Amino acid sequence: MAHEKQTHELCVSATLECPDFFDVQSSNFCVQVISTTEVLVGNENGCYISNINVLTKERTRELIQFRKKEIPSVCCCDDDPNLFFVSCDRSIYSFDKRVSLESSVNMFSENSDDINQIKFQTGLLTSCDDAGEIKMFDLKTNQLFRTLRNKHTNICSSICYFPNRPNEIVTGGLDSQLFIWDYRRVKILQAVNTQTILEGMGDNSVYMFNPPFVHSMDINENGKNLATGLGNGTLQVFNILKGKRVIAPSILINHHSTLGVSWVHYLSRADQASTSILASGGNDGIVNLWSFPQEMPKKQTLPVNRVLTEQEIASHLITQYNANSKINFLNSAILNDKMFLFVADQTSAIKLLELKE
Repeated sequence: MAHEKQTHELCVSATLECPDFFDVQSSNFCVQVISTTEVLVGNENGCYISNINVLTKERTRELIQFRKKEIPSVCCCDDDPNLFFVSCDRSIYSFDKRVSLESSVNMFSENSDDINQIKFQTGLLTSCDDAGEIKMFDLKTNQLFRTLRNKHTNICSSICYFPNRPNEIVTGGLDSQLFIWDYRRVKILQAVNTQTILEGMGDNSVYMFNPPFVHSMDINENGKNLATGLGNGTLQVFNILKGKRVIAPSILINHHSTLGVSWVHYLSRADQASTSILASGGNDGIVNLWSFPQEMPKKQTLPVNRVLTEQEIASHLITQYNANSKINFLNSAILNDKMFLFVADQTSAIKLLELKE
């Protein structure tokens, strides 16, 4: 696991304050870059589009359809910057900036409980909800495409698409379960219990004060690794395989408090870098940035999960940022050839941090 340590720092570039049409004490839940100048923000009191340049005189625009409503997740259409999606309660609303921001152009209301996250990829819009169900919508027909259910026994909190495994997604939930689905055949390819993983490593290697619920997941751009943020304060990283066994636990990192890791996110890279940068945010208010090789060393056919030592943690931890508030969401973007990390926490402001090497 040893590699040359990189030198980075996170510098506060701007602070996007909560607009004046929301309660100044309200917190932001999610942020999505929808252009080189604009971000879409989901707030506990609504949804708005803000200009990234805080010096601009352009007024922040509110999506009045969601005034005084909680917005847990937003996403955009990768192949059309004018289209974006907003989840609220049990429904998903699609917007086209060319048409109107006053009201949505379409709505999907197939979820049986409150939606936690929505994701878009290749014409499919996917949602997961408090009932543990996953709904997939075909945006060409604007119809329900698949329903994945009867596996999660608690809230399904997170979903990810595999870049190099077509027709497959992974879902994670507050039942400490990860499920790999072939969504076209509605078939489970693999089930992983994070509680079982940690128990198998012994009490001396992990914090067990809180259950290892799966709060967040992300997959790096080359599709080689899956990172999960767990409720017991650990980061569990998996290798993504090529055979029938889809994921295998690789390394476990104890560096957040036992209050839990609330969000994980692999940063966007503008170049063909040899390393992946993983951001982890915790209930402790700390954002950690980690650097790992894009291609993990292949010392054995099936990697054995292990806990990183303090020395190894120091070699992979490249910088930290203290938000002094529970982290709700992390996202990143390349803007004007610079890498930025967006941090949404329990405060009303979104921190825009520049990553400098």
